[in-house]
Order: sequence, then structure tokens, then C-alpha cells
Amino acid sequence: MAQKQMMIWPPFVRLSLGLALTGGFGLGGLAFAFSALGLPLAQWSSIVQVHGHLQLLGWVGLMVWGVGLHFLPRLRGRPLAHPARAQLALWLFAAGLLLRFGSQIILATGGAGAWRSIVWLIFAASGVLEFSGGGLLGWTLAQTLGGGENLRQRAGFWQVMPFLLTAGLSFGLSLGCNLVGVLVAFVGRDLVLGRLYATLAEDVALIGFLLPITLGMSVRLFPLYLRTPLALTRLLYVGLALLLVGLSCGLVGVAFGLSGLSGLGAIVQGIALLGWVWGVQIFAPRRPLPRPGLPLWRDATQWHAITAYGWLVVSALALIALGLSAFGRALLPVSADLVRHLLGSGLLTILIFGIGPKMFEGFSRRPIRHPVYCWLTLVLGNLATVLRLGPALSLSPRIASMLGALAGLAGLLAVLFFSWNLWAAIWNPRRD
Repeated sequence: MAQKQMMIWPPFVRLSLGLALTGGFGLGGLAFAFSALGLPLAQWSSIVQVHGHLQLLGWVGLMVWGVGLHFLPRLRGRPLAHPARAQLALWLFAAGLLLRFGSQIILATGGAGAWRSIVWLIFAASGVLEFSGGGLLGWTLAQTLGGGENLRQRAGFWQVMPFLLTAGLSFGLSLGCNLVGVLVAFVGRDLVLGRLYATLAEDVALIGFLLPITLGMSVRLFPLYLRTPLALTRLLYVGLALLLVGLSCGLVGVAFGLSGLSGLGAIVQGIALLGWVWGVQIFAPRRPLPRPGLPLWRDATQWHAITAYGWLVVSALALIALGLSAFGRALLPVSADLVRHLLGSGLLTILIFGIGPKMFEGFSRRPIRHPVYCWLTLVLGNLATVLRLGPALSLSPRIASMLGALAGLAGLLAVLFFSWNLWAAIWNPRRD
């Protein structure tokens, strides 16, 4: 049982990488390449939607869950409850993602012929499986972290508990919105989820689930791996409250067509993210530690984290500009799509590339292949984010498509180098 608990994370990471290479960066870059070459691509919006879903919940979501199921029980001081249930939850959730990927692509490209009605049933089943698997994951982690003795004595866990609680509730809400959207699309035979359901599912997953869990992990890991000062916890809690207020305003605004309320929500979210950057202290002078370490300029992990949080600053400013545009104060050609890519590609992906080698070396007791691959993921990850700004900034269609295709290629190469660097850790971790 102890070995199973220690090795709970590898299948999450493997599936995360597989979805990033196929339905994530691979599908996104391929779709833009088809457009740049002038080739017809039916139902572009459906392709884009499934790409975004797999990037959020497949690439980043599965990676976060794998790390969380290994790291958080140790932070809590308790073993993972029911490892077998967590494994079942993973396969249900992953099956839902894969069925969504396959069925929506087939439907969007007009395939399946006489079997099309079966594919529609598979599409509907994908939402049910994702919701069921996600629910089991949440239940397992809640049983592990909640209750028991000495909860308040676990200072590290207590510090991040508000972020974990927010992330867990948002994860469930996002999957619920996705399920309703999938079922509504199935009944109406719509190739894309309705704007309301898609926006609710994506924004709650990104803003409510992934950002708080990322911040909570940063608070615990940055002082350890990056020698940053301890986080300003009270400022982070204020930022979390503001983020939830802003997210709620934005979602209500979308649901009822109140552009002013949506704009206010974006501004509040941007202010909250700026407060988080300050509170995490990523740009503060580093603390000296007893053990020797690399100088800042030679440490790829440091530069991953610094550039990732630099993109978070850009995301915050983009959110504020987006909010002001709702009040007729357009400062920049900013869109919600731009903000999502700044957060997803700029913050979350680059943080995974940077912190992942450190964490998985420790989890697996296997060394990375070579530090040069860390520098390659740093360059390619940031390049992918820069190139992805082209389509989001509404350049000419052909140039935007070419930049989008190159962004997908850069992201794809970064994931390949990341996977190759961690091959031994992911596929052959030490079990002793």
C-alpha cells in the first residue's frame, strides 16, 4: 500500500504529457497550420474549444492533480486515502477527456457516417465520465486532508488551505458546468458548447481552480527551491477574496449580458493578480541558505519562475485593460482569449517546465537527463507565449495563423524536451 501511495503520480503525469502533445499544443498548432496554408477546416470553433478544454484540464489539470496527490498528503501529515479509488478516478477522468477529444474532432470534421449517432452518445458520455472521475478525485483528496488530529498544528498546510478549498470547489463547479453544456449540446446536436456553459467551465477552471492551486504550491515551493522570502500571507488572502469577487462579477455579467459588470470583474481580477505577485515575493532578493546553490543567472528554474510570474503581471494588466474597454476606455486590443493564453501558456505552462524537474527528481529519486533541456524549455515556452499573442491581438488572418502554428510547434517541442529530460523519473521511478 505504501508503494502505491508513493507512486500515485506517474500515470497522471504521463497522461498529461500525452494530451499536451496531441490535443493540446499538437492540435492547436495543426489547426493554425491548416488555416495558414489555406486548407479548409470545418467547424473551426469546435476544434478550438476541444483544444482549450484539453489544455486546461488535460495538460495542466492532470499535472496539478498528480503533483497534488503526492505532495499535499505529505504536507498534511497523512497518507493518501484510498489510493485505488484515486487510480479509478484518474481512469474515469482521463477516459472522459479522451472521448471528448475523439468525438468532438470526428463530429467537427464531418466524419463517422452511419455511426454518427454513436459518436454523439460518446460525446455525451465524455462529460459524465469527466464529472464522475473529478468527483472521485475531489472526494479522495478531501478525505485525506480534512478532519483528523492536529490540523491547526500543521502550519504549512493551514497556510495554503484557503487556496486548496477554493480550487477544489471551483474544480467541481467547472466540471458541473461542462457536463450541463455537453448534455445541452448533445440534445441540440450542436458542435460547440453554448457560450454561457463554455465560458463558465473555462473561466472557473482557469481562474477558480488552476490559479489558486498554483499560488498555494508557489507559497510552499518557492522558498524551498528558489530561496525567495516567505510569502506575505495576509496579502495573498486579500488577493484571493478579490479574485473570487471579480470572478463572480464576470460570470454573472456573462450570464445576464451585463458588460459593465463583466468589465468590473476583470478589473478586480487584475488587481488581485498584481497583489499575488507582490505577496509571493518572486522578484524579491533571494535568501542565503546553508547549502550551496547556483547563482541566479545560472539557475534555469529561477528564470522559469521569474518569467512565468512576469507573464502573470502582463495577464493582470491585460485584465485591467479588458475591463476598462467595457466602459469605453479601450487602451489595447485585448480579448478574453488573449488573457487565457497569457495565463495558460505564460504562467502555468512555464511554471510546470521550471518546477517540474525539481519536483519529479525528488518524487522519483531519479536525476534529470541534462540541465540543458531546462534552458530549452525556458526559451521555447516563452517563445510559444510570445508567438501566441499574434492571433489573440487580431493581426491579419494569414499572419495570425502562421504565428499560431509556430506557437504550437514551439510548445510541442518544449513538451518533448521536458518529457525527454524527465524520462527516467516518469517511466522508471524508484519504488524503494
